[in-house]
Amino acid sequence: MTELANLPFTWPSTEPSLPEMAKRMTELAPKYLAAEHTGLHILFMSMANPIVIYSKAPIRKLEDFKGLKIRYASITNKFMLEAVGAVPMLIPPPESQDALAKGIADAAGFPHEAGLAYDLASVVKYAMDPPLASGTFAMVMNPAKYNSLPPDLRAIIDKESGVAGAVSFGEAWQAQEKFARNLETTKKGLEITTLSDADVAKMKELAKPIIEKALAEQEKEGKPAREFFAAYTK
Repeated sequence: MTELANLPFTWPSTEPSLPEMAKRMTELAPKYLAAEHTGLHILFMSMANPIVIYSKAPIRKLEDFKGLKIRYASITNKFMLEAVGAVPMLIPPPESQDALAKGIADAAGFPHEAGLAYDLASVVKYAMDPPLASGTFAMVMNPAKYNSLPPDLRAIIDKESGVAGAVSFGEAWQAQEKFARNLETTKKGLEITTLSDADVAKMKELAKPIIEKALAEQEKEGKPAREFFAAYTK
C-alpha cells in the first residue's frame, strides 16, 4: 500500500509539492499504512523529490527513450521505462556516475539533489523534465522506547513529528532540490530538456495500466488500495 505512492505521476494536485506529499502521506498513515509498519512507531511519512532523467544525449521527445539504458530504482520505474521503450538497469546509486562515465548506462533516474550529491553533471549534459515518480520514506522509532519515555519527552516528540514534522522535512528537502537544480544548471552546465505536453500526455496514458495493475493486486489481497490512492492523489 505504501509503495502505491511510488507509481508514475502520482502526487496530490497537478504538480509535485514535497511538503504536500509528505503531509498527505502522514495524514493517511494511521488508517491505511500502520499495518505495514508493525513494530514501528511512525513519527511521520515523507516522499522523495521526484526523479528526473539525467542523460548523456538529450531526451527531447518520447521516441528518444527507445533503446536507452537507464538506471532505475523502484519496480514501478522499471515498468514505466519499459513502456516507453527504454532498457532499465538496476545500478546502486553510488555506482551510477561510474556506469554513466563508462557507457554502461546512457541515463539515470534521480532527483536533482541526489544528482548533485553523486556529481552526475560531470559525466552527463542533460536532464529531462517533467519529473516521473517519487519514492516513499518514513521516520520511525522503536515503539517500546517511545512508550518508555516520560510524558513530557513524548509530548516534545509528538509536537515535532506528525504532520508538522512531515511538512518541515518536506520543505527542507524541496529547498535542497531547488538549490541543486540551480547549481547544476548555472555552474555545471547541465541543460534541462522538456517533453511536450503531448508526449507527457502519452506517458501518462502508458502509465495507466501500470497503476491499474498495482491497485488491482493490492485489492486482491483485501486491502483498500483504491480508497488510499484516491485519498492521496485528490
